[in-house]
Amino acid sequence: MKLRKSSILSSLVAGGFTMLAFSGCQTPTPPTSQSITQAALVDSAGIPSNWQGGDQPSVPVATDWLRTFDDPALEIYIATVLDQNRSLEALAQQVEAAAAVARQAGGAVFPNLAATGEGLTTGSFESGGESGSIGSMSAALSWEVDLWGRLGALRGAAKAAHAAAELDYAHARLALAGFATQAWLTAAELHQLRDYAVEVIAVQERTQRLVQDKVELGTQTEKEEMLALANVSSARSNLARTERALHTSLRLLDVLAGRYPDGQIGVSTHHSDLSAPVPAGLPSALLERRADLVGARARVEAAFFLKHEASAARLPSLLLTAQAGHSSGELLELLNTEDGFWTAGGSLTAPLFSFGQLKEQVNIRTAEQAAALAAYGEAVLQAFSEVENALSDGAFLREELGHLEALHAQLARARELSEVQYEAGDLDLLSVLQLQQQVIAAQTNLISGRYELLRNRVDLHVSLGGNFTL
Repeated sequence: MKLRKSSILSSLVAGGFTMLAFSGCQTPTPPTSQSITQAALVDSAGIPSNWQGGDQPSVPVATDWLRTFDDPALEIYIATVLDQNRSLEALAQQVEAAAAVARQAGGAVFPNLAATGEGLTTGSFESGGESGSIGSMSAALSWEVDLWGRLGALRGAAKAAHAAAELDYAHARLALAGFATQAWLTAAELHQLRDYAVEVIAVQERTQRLVQDKVELGTQTEKEEMLALANVSSARSNLARTERALHTSLRLLDVLAGRYPDGQIGVSTHHSDLSAPVPAGLPSALLERRADLVGARARVEAAFFLKHEASAARLPSLLLTAQAGHSSGELLELLNTEDGFWTAGGSLTAPLFSFGQLKEQVNIRTAEQAAALAAYGEAVLQAFSEVENALSDGAFLREELGHLEALHAQLARARELSEVQYEAGDLDLLSVLQLQQQVIAAQTNLISGRYELLRNRVDLHVSLGGNFTL
């Protein structure tokens, strides 16, 4: 009897492993990256070999763009942001949840083992009636054989979703670093504008005192004096407006770093000259370098697996079960029954009629796969557009900055000459004040233009998917 039991159990185990090997062969293979890209883009062959916006060297993308700004304080700040930002932490927890789902789906393809313990006591309400007790412990093994790769497809979908979540997190980390860097540069720009506004007030006050002296000498009228005073008031108003914008930007830096927004953070205003073009690599390399694009492609793979799972759900399923245990008690002794037992069996279930639910589930998954494919194509085109815009904007900004530098130098020299002419009585005050306002506007535009080029550089690095180290 023992030999027969051993033979049956051995056959069951051997058959189970055979079915496991067979089921593993049924797991579908997802489409390749190239085939996904070709299906997602209407004109995939139209991707150029080089970028069109700006004259960029087609060499590999810089591997550590944050250090190119030569700002250690910025690097420390970005490290704090990535460590303490609340939104990024929320995304990190979503990645953990996706990883748990993937592990959960992976366990579904393996047998499940459960243990059961029971106890029962019987008795009689009649006086002197017999009573007894019985107890049992057993272990039950169940396993759904993945005949058609349904469970494997669910596992593949979960793994792809987890990969997409990790890639989304990586891209969000890069995007946050880029946004925080731009916020830092904006605060630095406002800091310089504030300092320049203070200088403008000093210039306007000096002019006002000069005019006042001429009024007292009778060579200027009250109108000229009021004009000079108005320029002083305008300069002070501009300083207050710039101070307000500066403190708002500093509080944003605090929030990004997960700190209370007291606006006391200090920013540096010295950065490297970044007028040279940035290595942009090749357009085709962008598809593998940008984490959000690889993540969108992983979602297409997940949708592919889910469609396969929906199709396999319409086919028969096989469930194998086995149980073994031990029972003991007074009742078993009276019945002279053996206390050990085991069972083994299987069940085959085939869906026959479900009012079209399984068929429509396939249609749903098919539509979701098409939507994921279209979303990937849109993400690719948007990424190309971001890079081309950043390259083109950078070229125009560098040209504009050159003109602004020339304009400021020319106006500054004209103002110096006008002040000499005014003190000599050869030029009216209004002409001098107009030139002063033009110089102020040119210097303000020059400061903003330099920082606009820096922010464009950040846009380019982020759109290229460039990495960084801290």
